[in-house]
Amino acid sequence: MSYASAHMSLMDIQKDVAHRIRRVSIISELDLTVEDFHYIAAKIKMLFKFPNDNSIVDDYKLIIVTYWVYSMVYEDSKSIDMLFEGLPQYKRKYYFQVCMEAFDEYGIDRFDLNIERNLRDARALIARHAGIPPTDYAILFNTISEYQNCAVVDDIVEAVMSRLPKKSREILNCYTDEMRRNMVMVVRSFMIKSLNSDEPREIILRTRGCLTVGISEAILDWCDSYESQNARLS
Repeated sequence: MSYASAHMSLMDIQKDVAHRIRRVSIISELDLTVEDFHYIAAKIKMLFKFPNDNSIVDDYKLIIVTYWVYSMVYEDSKSIDMLFEGLPQYKRKYYFQVCMEAFDEYGIDRFDLNIERNLRDARALIARHAGIPPTDYAILFNTISEYQNCAVVDDIVEAVMSRLPKKSREILNCYTDEMRRNMVMVVRSFMIKSLNSDEPREIILRTRGCLTVGISEAILDWCDSYESQNARLS
């Protein structure tokens, strides 16, 4: 269903997102289209024509966070700052903290980040929920596969960052250093496990840990292709 074509109100969109959010690992797995993103963006910007109404942010915090995530997916991270542009610093900080309450209120994974006091971690959390675009998964997996025996994690991270396209680099640059290292190591571990396992696909998926279903299935597809190519060469 397209929010735009259905002419849904912002509150109805938020209710739909709240219903669907518990079935995904990260917010970008809601798979909102670019048309839906622009429709939501226009409605959210209309809210801030009344900047003195403090209840607006509290009432719409889930859809604001969703808008920020999809800003990273379809545009860049500047929308996070621009939404409250022109407001006093204390009010911008207060609004941002209210929006971060959506993660606990709606049971959305915080990935152990200190989002109450650390705005850097809050931005990193939004980026984590944007994730690497699926179109860039192959580059990520191919790069990591070249470093299966590398013991220096920062070398792998540097190689990944140098090869990924601009959009993925922008998202990963919002991660903390530890998040980038952890992402690379978790992906590498699951790749190695998948390549060395004879278990059925559904069994391997149960061992994905903190990886999303989407990237885990993409890893399994990559491993199947990798094994087929090696079989043809042998």
